Amino acid sequence: MFSRYSEKLFQFKFFDDLYLAFLFIVSFICWYFSNEILGVVCFSALIWLVALSGRAVYLLPLPLFVVPIFRGLLKDVGKIANASDVITASVIIMVVAGVGGLVFDIIKHKRFKQKGRLFLAFSLIIGAMVLSLFNSPDIVNAVSGMAIYVFMFFFYVYILNIATAENHFRIFLSKSITYFVSLTALMCVMAIVEDKTVTESIIKKDINIGWSISNNIATYLVFGIPFILYLSIHEKYKFAYYFLSIILAVVTFLTGSRAGIGGLVLLAVPSIVYTLYRTERKDFVAHLLTALLFTMPFIFVAIYLNIPEALYQRLFVSKFFFYYDDRKRLLEIAMESFSNHPLVGTGVFSAGHYIKLGGKNVFSYHNIFFETLACMGIAGIMAYVYFSFVKFKMLLFNSNMFKLYGLMAIVGSYIFALVDTSYLNPIYMYMVVAFLAIAEKSATIQKP
Repeated sequence: MFSRYSEKLFQFKFFDDLYLAFLFIVSFICWYFSNEILGVVCFSALIWLVALSGRAVYLLPLPLFVVPIFRGLLKDVGKIANASDVITASVIIMVVAGVGGLVFDIIKHKRFKQKGRLFLAFSLIIGAMVLSLFNSPDIVNAVSGMAIYVFMFFFYVYILNIATAENHFRIFLSKSITYFVSLTALMCVMAIVEDKTVTESIIKKDINIGWSISNNIATYLVFGIPFILYLSIHEKYKFAYYFLSIILAVVTFLTGSRAGIGGLVLLAVPSIVYTLYRTERKDFVAHLLTALLFTMPFIFVAIYLNIPEALYQRLFVSKFFFYYDDRKRLLEIAMESFSNHPLVGTGVFSAGHYIKLGGKNVFSYHNIFFETLACMGIAGIMAYVYFSFVKFKMLLFNSNMFKLYGLMAIVGSYIFALVDTSYLNPIYMYMVVAFLAIAEKSATIQKP
């Protein structure tokens, strides 16, 4: 009965945008005022409403918008000494966010019939993680870290079972990512402005805005730009999408993240060329020039605040640019750990323990290949390489526009994995997993 009455609401022309705007507003209010209770109540209610109505597609963006509401819990997560505190907080968050609604939807509609091409690849990675546990120096931290991958595997199968080849899923995911990265950009700018000075914020190594640091923020923005360009081809108001893409590019520079800026530069040429190829050249140039014209006031404000000088200091003069010896030492520690346990590694998410023994004070080797090799050994690196092979094979063969834009998003943001550890970032992982699941169900013919 509930499903019958809710159907008219779901069919409202602008329902998707209003729904995502609601998530945007609630998440922003919770973040700004550190009011987790409002977010818990709203998102729990939404999960149950969606589950009862049977329209599981609207659960798709919720994991993105839930995370920022826990600003109070997450802003000091790096200072928590006892990993069990993180686990306790995670359990509480999962329960109060209404996981019961998700379980209800899965059981009622049997959402686990399809396994997908990446099912085996995910299983192999999790298997390598389990094997590495026997050598882990901190079993509690290892298990809590494994939970991230298990949940991503869970959501991959879930999304694969709710998605179809219909255009709505591709458009809705693209809009979900667009709203989320727009929220991310807004929160980042506000965090910078609220600091003592804008220039000091940029020169600072990491701008923590309460739920993520500058490198993570830049990665979200870079990942989101191709999906915005994808929408610009299929939706009205192309100028608005071009304008938003430029604004996100500007905010990526504001983070001062070298990985983000490098990924943006790598992404810019292919995304612009391909968008030009898929669009009427006259319209593309006109809309792009108009968007650039509307961006000029922001550029003048940036110049007035001396942001170009701050970026130059951050990227080329600041001591943080000359950190090759530090990174080299991290990789040396990784190889030492691998040589001691070559088959299954020193234990998943154990990098911080061995880095501390080596005289450093970070929690990862800042390179996904060295991280995987050291923590999960030969078994882990083989599983990760197989996962990458299956992933890129799926995206490159029988490609359509959605897959190609998503491929650009993955490649552009992959620099993050080479200088940090992307699989420690649940939000980034979820965006990739959601895209891959829907891309599997995407029609091979050239449709949106």
